[in-house]
Order: sequence, then structure tokens, then C-alpha cells
Amino acid sequence: MPPSFADYRITAQSDGAAPGRGQVWLARPPARLGLDGDVALVGLGPIDDADWAVVTGRLAELASVRSPHLPALLEAGRERQDGRGPGWVTRDHPQARPLGPDAPPEAALAAVASAARAAHDLHEAGWAHGDIRGGTILLDAGQALLDLPLATATDLPPTVARVGAPEELDGVEPDRLWGAGPTRASDVYALGAVLHRHLTRGLLHPDLPGDPVVTAVQRVLVERPRVDTELHGPAADLVRACLDPDPARRPPSALAVAERLEELAAA
Repeated sequence: MPPSFADYRITAQSDGAAPGRGQVWLARPPARLGLDGDVALVGLGPIDDADWAVVTGRLAELASVRSPHLPALLEAGRERQDGRGPGWVTRDHPQARPLGPDAPPEAALAAVASAARAAHDLHEAGWAHGDIRGGTILLDAGQALLDLPLATATDLPPTVARVGAPEELDGVEPDRLWGAGPTRASDVYALGAVLHRHLTRGLLHPDLPGDPVVTAVQRVLVERPRVDTELHGPAADLVRACLDPDPARRPPSALAVAERLEELAAA
């Protein structure tokens, strides 16, 4: 564990990091920020000098997005090492943990609804999240948040999608694997997939966990997602609508998804 990044002192390694993504540490912020307690420091991996200028511009734009359903992006930095060094960002909600696969259905509905509202706030600011899944929906003292879209902010072409395990492709719209960037519609698709996962405990592509990565990509490209036959009623209708192969027939916005989820949670 590194002792520090710039003037942030690392105090512990977080157990809330999502698999396959940058490491998360708890860090004591510098006094100049006037903050009490630790913040989360998220590693971004090595970034070249030329790419860092682009990444910092994107991160500055992301930091300007304000939403009660998103953590606040505080600062970004990079450890320079001969033209290429590890980048990092800090955010609040250091104790937030990913939504677990065994969360009760009522809690899952509320958490995905909050994530949908966060996605809508990003969309209204000109961003698509591009990485909505159980691991990026965070819970902190009863509050549900959608983690910051750091992959979208830091992945430069020719990156298509970043996954830590084959099953994380379950919520990736096939068009993204053909090279399309994340969009409002692909975020709605991902919301439908994560809702299905937490209501049924199953995948839309059940064989993904045993696939090599290349096979997993091929499966998502050619295999239609299979909604669990045990999922019925309005929840099943919403999942199917979010997964419609025609983006124009999906719910018109992430906000519409959030409002429908909140109705289902209340019922």
C-alpha cells in the first residue's frame, strides 16, 4: 500500500473497490481542502503525458456535474514517471460499498432508481455513464449512489468497454462492442440488465461466467438477452422495455426508468 499520493496520506485500503477496476484507498485529505475525515482515492492506472491533458479536461467537466445521486469528484492528479505515470482521483463517500447481489428486491429497486436518476443528471450535462452495473451502484449509510463514470472519462480510443470478468458484459449493449460509444440509450439498457440481475439473481446471458473473454464478447453480440421466465408483471415489462434492440423503443430517458422503479418500490 503506498503511503501517499501527492499531499493525500493513505490510511487504509478500501474493501469497497469493484473487481476489475482501479484500486480504492481511504485517504486523509490535505488541510487546504477543509474537509473532516477521509476521502476515497481511486487509482486510474498509468496514463501518458499526451493523454493526461485530455483526461484532465474530461475530469474537470465531470467535476462540474452536480447531482445528489453522484459522489462529488474532488481532485485529480498523476505521479509522473518518465512520461507515463499512475493517475488518481479523490471523491467523497469513502465508506460507500457496491450494491451486493443478495440485496432484497425492495432495496434493489430503490438503489437502481437512484442510479437511474444519477444517469439522467449525467445525461442532462452531456455525459453518458457507460459502466452501470451492480459494482458501480454504491450504498452509503442508507443512501444509494451511482459511482462516477471514471472509465468513460479516462478511456481513450480504441478502448470499447472495460470489464473485470466476462459476466460484466451482461449489461453491455451489443452496439458498444461494435465500437459505438456509450449513450443515453445504452445506459438505459444497462439499467434494465442490472435490474434483472438483482430481481432474478440471474444473468441475461447465463453462460457468460464460464466463457473466455473472446467467447463472451461473441455471445453478447449474437445471443439475444433472455429475461428470466419467473420474472412477471410490471418489473418484467420494464426490463424488456429497457432491453429492446431498437433504442427508440426503450424508455425515453433514465428519469422515466427511475420514476417507474419508484412506483414499483412504493407498490
